[in-house]
Amino acid sequence: MQCQRCGKNLGEYLCSKCGKIVCANCKTQIDGKIICLDDYHSEVPYEGQLKPIKTKKRGSGVLKSLSITLLIVLIGILGIFFYVNYLISTFPIPEGLPFISDLLKTYQDFGQLLIIAVGFFFVIITIAFFVTRK
Repeated sequence: MQCQRCGKNLGEYLCSKCGKIVCANCKTQIDGKIICLDDYHSEVPYEGQLKPIKTKKRGSGVLKSLSITLLIVLIGILGIFFYVNYLISTFPIPEGLPFISDLLKTYQDFGQLLIIAVGFFFVIITIAFFVTRK
């Protein structure tokens, strides 16, 4: 007779709980009694027989990689910003073109705001990562 649990193999054993005929792959033995895997998993775990399964929390990997990405972006922006500021400070501004100094000042203000924004998002995502990690 076919296994009444999987239907693939020849059933050789009788479950002492439900009476199903099961194959060697679909049975287990507890306290000398043969039990089908369906009844085995529905029972309260016997001590030493079943170990608790650790489940991986979803989302923490995404937050971690997003934090690392934002940190790298922040470091890159800082590097570019400071290098360009150095170039601006050494660049002589012609006397007859006052709008260039206004443009450079706008660039500096934008760079500072961008650094603050990326830093803020980095801190928020890092906090979210540690909160969801528990």
